[in-house]
Amino acid sequence: MNFAAAVIEAAPDGIMLVSREGVVELANPRAEQLFGHSAGELAGRRLDALIEEAAFPIDIAHSALGERVIAIVRDMSPWQERETERLRKLQDVSDVALRSLDPDALLDAMLDPVSAALSVTMVAVSMRDTGEEQIRVRAARGLPDGVIGWPITLGEGVSGRIAARGPRVYHEPAKVVEAPWNEHVPAELMGVPLMLGEDTIGALVVGRTDPFSEADSALLERFAERIARAIAQGRASSLARQAESRLRDILDDVAGIVWEAEDLSRRRHTFVSSGADALLGHPASDWTETDGFWASLIDSADREETLSRAAEAIAEGRDHELEYRVRTADGRTLWLRDRVHVLGEDEGGATRLRGLIVDVTERRELEVNFLQAQKMQAVGQLAGGVAHDFNNMLTAILGYSGLLAQRVTDAAGREDLAEIERAAKRAQGLTEQLLSFSRRQIPRTELFDLGELVAGLEPMLRRLIDEDIELAVEPGGRTVLLEGDPGRLEQVLVNLVINARDAMAGGGGTLAVTVETEGPEALLRVRDSGIGMDEATKARVFEPFFTTKPPGKGTGLGLSTVYSIVDTAGGRITVESAPGEGTEFCVALPLSAPQLEPAPEPDRPTVLIVEDELALRKLVRRVLEADGKRVLDAADGHAALAVLEREGDAIDLLITDVVMPGMNGPELVERVAERWPGLHVIFSSGYTDSRLAGRGFDEDKVELLRKPYTVDELRRRVEQALAA
Repeated sequence: MNFAAAVIEAAPDGIMLVSREGVVELANPRAEQLFGHSAGELAGRRLDALIEEAAFPIDIAHSALGERVIAIVRDMSPWQERETERLRKLQDVSDVALRSLDPDALLDAMLDPVSAALSVTMVAVSMRDTGEEQIRVRAARGLPDGVIGWPITLGEGVSGRIAARGPRVYHEPAKVVEAPWNEHVPAELMGVPLMLGEDTIGALVVGRTDPFSEADSALLERFAERIARAIAQGRASSLARQAESRLRDILDDVAGIVWEAEDLSRRRHTFVSSGADALLGHPASDWTETDGFWASLIDSADREETLSRAAEAIAEGRDHELEYRVRTADGRTLWLRDRVHVLGEDEGGATRLRGLIVDVTERRELEVNFLQAQKMQAVGQLAGGVAHDFNNMLTAILGYSGLLAQRVTDAAGREDLAEIERAAKRAQGLTEQLLSFSRRQIPRTELFDLGELVAGLEPMLRRLIDEDIELAVEPGGRTVLLEGDPGRLEQVLVNLVINARDAMAGGGGTLAVTVETEGPEALLRVRDSGIGMDEATKARVFEPFFTTKPPGKGTGLGLSTVYSIVDTAGGRITVESAPGEGTEFCVALPLSAPQLEPAPEPDRPTVLIVEDELALRKLVRRVLEADGKRVLDAADGHAALAVLEREGDAIDLLITDVVMPGMNGPELVERVAERWPGLHVIFSSGYTDSRLAGRGFDEDKVELLRKPYTVDELRRRVEQALAA
């Protein structure tokens, strides 16, 4: 076999001698393998028929040889598989771009598909900074880490030249390569610019040992297009995310709930701002994932009307506002204003809704209070006019009945006149309530102790309530000074106690009256364990002539009069109640600073009485003042210290009870001895020695005035102490 025949026999491609008519005459062994037939079977077959029957991609080259043609047949399957893999890597770049990565991570993730598709050992992406005449390496493979961020001037180095001048291949890259790459540059470099429209944004450079083909260059350009497009998408996504983040920050700062819905019934919302959680305690997911959640929030009293109004407005396609009550997650009731904008139909034909919900609870309460005040003022003016005229009539009735009583001598007639007088005086009490309510009654102003007032009323309050009601009066352990009309405040307390008594009628219970201080205010609380009130009753409780009592059992003026007295005194009254849980009224009044008493005359001794029993304190004051003494008093140890701080060395004698709430007598004297060691002290107590000893009290070391004592004994002991 000659050399030419041996080459044909060993050729990797199929070689066949074909006639001008396309009929195979001869075939080498590779052609037999490709078509699956022996040379003898191939002879006489048409070449075009063999190609149609082949189950693999074929590339054929023809060369004329006299009257015949030499056909060279190549199996393109391996090449096609390699190109398919390269195209798959190209698609990988697009897939990376679809993932929401940050720009640097996006570029870094694109390097692997480029490396695999082009079989390169080095790949680098450089990006141009906005407005700068240079690019910087942002991602690389096959180069040291130090190149990341390296600045490259446009027109210089491989990346700079490619970015400035366009695609090119370098066969001797060491002459032009960037300084940090010198020791790592492969034998062949190829690069293309990254373009967005007409703008160059960077360069893509790859390197390997083998030369690059035109197909490699075309594929690299396609990679560059995909990378540039991915960068543009990444920038747009980043801007969109920033805008969305800013929008969410703005919505989160809105004092309310921004919402959107595509369902006209608002059974589900497509978007709800975080204000839903802040305002109502329900997260946005409840609105977007639970059917009918919005409607379920609306108070049952408002739900039907609210949903009906919303449906009517949406059906007409008009914007509208809704106001309704809701229950928060922690049980509070709020008034909300819901402003609804009906948007046009979207591409799918669905009408969308968008709105803003804000809390208007405070405004609604102010409106209710303003209307209540207007109502109270109008009724008060009417009541004042009626009471004024009625008082004139009562004056005439009482006057003429008095004159008539002087002439009537028989017992029956005088009894009838007495009944007329009693009825007129009861009517007079009613007119006083009306005048007090209308603020036409002239109040008297004086300084008084709220605790003393409450303690002094305790016996009368016990007579007002039923025997099966347990009364607890706690006037407090310190002086609570108010400036006003004590008689009108007594009226407030009596009315509140009567109201509490009626709330517990027939069932017994407990009634507590307490005095406290809180900041600049004195608090008078009246609390009962009665039937309580619902929200509707509580809202009207201070209205004039409103009553829940049966006809003939109440005028409806008691609590309205209380409200008027407290308001006139510059205070306020609140009520807390629930059905079956009793009621508490709290009267808050401004405290008054203690008034300084005139400086004592030089020859007039001053005595400080400390006694928690009001009646006894008043008795001692009366006796000693009648003897020419200047008398100061305090209800407990704390109040006594306040008086001592104010009066200092002007006090000549201290008479103190031993057992008192808060601070007892011995504790008080111990405090006094530190500041005023020369002050003479007399203790007073009705306890036995054993009871006193338990409080660290030694009778042999102190002066003791035992209770009960006579007026003469009091005078004698005081004179002895002052003389000493």
